[in-house]
Amino acid sequence: MENKTSRYFKYALGEIVLVVIGILIALQINNWNDRRIAKESALAVTKRLLTETRNNKKELASYILRVEKAKKCAFQLLKCFGKNYQKHDEFLIDSLLLGTYWVYNFDFNTAVFDKVLSSGELSNIENDNIEVIMYQIKTLQKGYESSEKLLVQHLNENVSPFWRDKISMRQIDSRFSESGKLIGDSQLEKIDNRAILSNRVFENIIDDTYYILNSLDGRYKELNDKLSILIKKLEQTTENKND
Repeated sequence: MENKTSRYFKYALGEIVLVVIGILIALQINNWNDRRIAKESALAVTKRLLTETRNNKKELASYILRVEKAKKCAFQLLKCFGKNYQKHDEFLIDSLLLGTYWVYNFDFNTAVFDKVLSSGELSNIENDNIEVIMYQIKTLQKGYESSEKLLVQHLNENVSPFWRDKISMRQIDSRFSESGKLIGDSQLEKIDNRAILSNRVFENIIDDTYYILNSLDGRYKELNDKLSILIKKLEQTTENKND
């Protein structure tokens, strides 16, 4: 009886050991599978985020060129102010006036960006710096949007009202816009748009325009730099996960 009990005990103990080993193996397989799914999910999120960020950076580059051009026009216009305004080419002045009058509304596509931040999907991405950079970009987004709104307000409240009885917008349109060319120049008494260059109020308005554009340009470029850093981090993470 003692031998049978001993054999039974050893058999039962062996069964328990086998069951424990089986459970441990199953847990190991399950953990491995969870890690694989998490890795695949993180890779997919990283690729979507990378595509969106690259597209945003490409679009932003065109806005940076536009605001630089407008800022240059405002700068050149400021150098033309004075009593001897007639020495400047009329066509050039009209082009500079038009060049300063641009509204900017950079459409920053953040569909994937916002979803990733709010859903917690970043926890699967093994790079803590990415989340920090993304929140920095959100802060920069608010900054450039503020400058865009300030510019629109300035154009609507200061530039447009002042232009209405001081220059001929139809003359500018007829020279530089396809629709304006079809409509043709004004048949009213001709106005020399260059005369506005002797007006101190308008000089102050263009001065304000230049500084607002300069601020917007700086904020666009700061955002562009941060997007470049994010792209680099995402590319590194994507390469690591593909290994």
